[in-house]
Amino acid sequence: MTPYGTAPPPPAKGGLGLALVCGLGAAIAGAVGWGLIAYVTKHQFSVVALLIGLAVGSAVARFRAGDPVAAVASAVLAVLGCALGSFLALVFALAGAGVSVGSILGHLNLVVQAYPHSLGGLALAFWAFAAFAGFRIPLSKARRGGMLARRGGQGTAPGAPAEPWPASQAGHLSFGQPPAGDPAAGQSPVGPPSFGQLSLGERPPPAGESAAGQPGHGD
Repeated sequence: MTPYGTAPPPPAKGGLGLALVCGLGAAIAGAVGWGLIAYVTKHQFSVVALLIGLAVGSAVARFRAGDPVAAVASAVLAVLGCALGSFLALVFALAGAGVSVGSILGHLNLVVQAYPHSLGGLALAFWAFAAFAGFRIPLSKARRGGMLARRGGQGTAPGAPAEPWPASQAGHLSFGQPPAGDPAAGQSPVGPPSFGQLSLGERPPPAGESAAGQPGHGD
């Protein structure tokens, strides 16, 4: 609840279809990027699978955070992106090694048969990490947004008027000092001494005269 008695608005959610389309686009883009990295370096880097999982999870969470169905679909899309990325990395690595595109397409069935054997335990482990990231990110963003909303509701809203000072404490001094004129503190009820009851426009009498203008004892 906010200080004005109204609950914070729930986080906006998009359609499930839109979230899955964005996640699929992130998976395909990550797979193509994986293939390009393999083409340039002539090596397959399994750590790219984790990046695909992060990208897919973030894309789905942007439109459908907090939805368990979307989180499961995000994990599946992350695994599909990793599988496509590994296959493209194999094909692009062959192209980078000097094999012509015609030979690759003409023997594509052999490439498909060799694809499962090109995967090792490390690659499958990164696939699992990618699936976990794709599942976890949509749920964690929803929880983080709920925590921020609760924290914001507990604080004072920007521009809210400050509470007035209690009338009973309006005349009290800070740091435990008693008010002026308090007999318990040893002060006079009429305030501090007036220093001879001199006003600002009067001058003190000379040293040899009394306050009434008579000569002093030295005369």
